[in-house]
Amino acid sequence: MTARADLIAAAGECANCHEHAEERVTIRLVPGNSGPGWTQYGCLPCARTLARSRFAPQWLKKDVAVLDAPEPRHLRAVE
Repeated sequence: MTARADLIAAAGECANCHEHAEERVTIRLVPGNSGPGWTQYGCLPCARTLARSRFAPQWLKKDVAVLDAPEPRHLRAVE
């Protein structure tokens, strides 16, 4: 299972809404026709919206589920 920290990319512009996001995730894998493809990163709200689409890839749905899952008790900060 993929950890939350492994899914988060560096801050930057969301490829979907074009707003600045502190945390971004992969939202699209774009194939290159005659060369290597590239990855598009989006903010978490856009990723959640795209994951609810019936056309969303299964990996995006799984990644969003990992991001939205509560942290295990042993990793939570003590209050």
